Amino acid sequence: MMKNILFIAFFLLSVSAFSQVETLERIGQTRMSASSCVEWDSLNNRIIVGAGAIVKIYDATNINDIFLVSQRPLKGYINEMALYGDTLFVAATHDGVYALDYMSDELDVLDWYDMHDEGVKGAYDMYAYDDTVYIADNIQVRILTYHNGSFTYQTTFGPLNSIAVARRNNIIAVGNRGLFGGTISLYDAQNLTTPLATWQNAKIWYLMDVDFADLNDSIIYVCGGPENILNVSSVFYALYYDGANLNMVDSLYIGGGLPGYAQVNIMNMTSKNDTLFLATTAANNFPTSIYTIMPILDATGLPNDTMLDLGFINAGLWHFDAAVMHGTDYMAIASEWLGTMITDISQLNPLDTLSFHTTGGWTNNCFAIGDTLYASQEGDGMYVYSIDSLMTTNSFMNDAILAHWENGGFNSAALYLNDSLLLMSTGDIWNVRPWKQGGNAYLDRETNMSYVEMELVETNLGDRIIGTWSTIDSNFIDMYDPYTATSFITDVICRDTSNNSLWALESAGDTIYYGKEIDSVMYLVAMKVENDQFTLIDTIHFGEQIHAIDIEGSRIAVGTQQSVYELGWNGNEMQVNNSFFDVNFVVRDIDLKNGYYYIADKFYGAQVVDMSAGAVAAKYIGSEGWLNLFGSTSVFVRDDGLILLSDYHAGTFIVEKFDSTLIPQGIERPDNPEKGVFVYPSPADQFITVLPDAKFHGNMVFSVFDLTGRLITRFKKSDCEAFNINTSLYQDGTYVYSLRAPDGNRYTGKFVVKH
Repeated sequence: MMKNILFIAFFLLSVSAFSQVETLERIGQTRMSASSCVEWDSLNNRIIVGAGAIVKIYDATNINDIFLVSQRPLKGYINEMALYGDTLFVAATHDGVYALDYMSDELDVLDWYDMHDEGVKGAYDMYAYDDTVYIADNIQVRILTYHNGSFTYQTTFGPLNSIAVARRNNIIAVGNRGLFGGTISLYDAQNLTTPLATWQNAKIWYLMDVDFADLNDSIIYVCGGPENILNVSSVFYALYYDGANLNMVDSLYIGGGLPGYAQVNIMNMTSKNDTLFLATTAANNFPTSIYTIMPILDATGLPNDTMLDLGFINAGLWHFDAAVMHGTDYMAIASEWLGTMITDISQLNPLDTLSFHTTGGWTNNCFAIGDTLYASQEGDGMYVYSIDSLMTTNSFMNDAILAHWENGGFNSAALYLNDSLLLMSTGDIWNVRPWKQGGNAYLDRETNMSYVEMELVETNLGDRIIGTWSTIDSNFIDMYDPYTATSFITDVICRDTSNNSLWALESAGDTIYYGKEIDSVMYLVAMKVENDQFTLIDTIHFGEQIHAIDIEGSRIAVGTQQSVYELGWNGNEMQVNNSFFDVNFVVRDIDLKNGYYYIADKFYGAQVVDMSAGAVAAKYIGSEGWLNLFGSTSVFVRDDGLILLSDYHAGTFIVEKFDSTLIPQGIERPDNPEKGVFVYPSPADQFITVLPDAKFHGNMVFSVFDLTGRLITRFKKSDCEAFNINTSLYQDGTYVYSLRAPDGNRYTGKFVVKH
């Protein structure tokens, strides 16, 4: 029976006193994400990688033995990195700009310029010119200076929608986007009021980057981004500034993309004496090459001669950035699915790839069983972590990965079929029993059944997988037997071909719930799975796209873009019992736990809704996405209340518990009883006392960090006598300490300061 229910939501219902919203803290984070930004440090022979929101540093002194030396997870997508002596500047979108101690074991935070809560503004591009840092923030360009370990804001300039910036000597180039075309503006560094010259073009409406030539300060390169909204072509431009005018002198057009599948986007470049290598995302020249390519151009003749086509480099599927490793014959490439690639460019041969260094994949989903975290990572399969090892109280370099079950497909979810077999959404079934017994899991078989969201349903004919998938213009729901299926074409038992919700799917017993479009109107449907058929039980009208569903007991939680609903059964009919609306919500997932509604908000992280109070009770601000894309993907609340928030770029955030009444089921890993160091009192006011274990003899380093990872103080000593640290100037809050013992081990913990 179809019913129409009128949902009337008042803005005031979503507004609660701001002081009543508890702010939750990040207490851990995974450290694997797709390689997306890369730089080269020729002085120390190091490759600096931005893997989503994680900074990774590799030692490449021996090209045949490249290894990770340090890493640090941040919260925002890393757009740009630059070295200033031993300080590494990192532009991390809404997470702002970091100054990291480049040579420290943990990439200690020296300073942090926070850009959260600035709306559409973020650190989208960065150019460091000595101690001056230019940030294109998607609105204008702001200037920071860095001195004595601190950033200082100076001023803001440039046109609206500024997205790219570079400087050469006294000239600053700024690129801004526009609906009808982008613009390149040149400024005198001593006069930022009026541009010296501008150049506009409709095809750079979504431009990605600007840079100066290596050998000619008057040549400016423009990475044009997608030529139009189809993302199937892109243009690279070379401009010439003659002292009065800025004009195009040459360009390169690349097409051949597939709408919705293979994007062509010239987004970055690297160069060696004006031999240019263009990062094109997914451009190819099929059938000459089945791989994506990086075109190579000789631009040494500009502006008098045109650029010469020198061929291409195979870039390993989708790629976003590259860095010529100056002083060597090699180049590093940031490849989405293959990690950081090292290729020999001495002969400019397409297939001279030397090695791949896995950094992870984009995170779509996660779940936990006890202390074990399972993360579905697009393009890289499944990572399994020890949650305890991911805590910020541990070293970022500790080995937190328990297993990695590789798959190069769009892995968006996973579930256990039984206690031995784990199914990925790509269709791979892994037998993990040997791994649980101390050995290695193995690929049991490939079903060739690839889906976006999945649920395991117990039916009268046995277990069935219900999965969602899509084409460019429609979404579908399939049913299949996971134990016998081998073909997507022949082994689908039943299919709902209506335009269904792609991510919103939940099961309870033999009943599944999902969003379904009927006569161009969206409904929540309850279907019984019986005799290998979908049997409609009930529908309820929503009128808007359903993004998330979860069930706890008799409660059904449903999330649309800006609303959360509590439904239940009244006899054989579903009914709405309560609802909560927030104009700022962008709901992407729900976990209903102990009556609280945990929301994965695309831009604003984890939100905990207390439906009975009609308010957001707690929140954790996540990455806030990248422009209007990406951000939070899923939320999972462990039995003891620990919150696991997956983010497309940042991996999985481990967020402190909100609901203290939850009791863990099963055995959680206990704390290490060996303290190693005692810190008291907590809470502290004027000072803390630090007492190392009496067995320590030799050099020790005691460090204190705030919860953002910023180094507050560092104290060195060579004996085990107690010492005091003045906390009178510390702000109220929680702090993390780390003692590096003489044997190299680290002992960590937390203390609270309250004045």
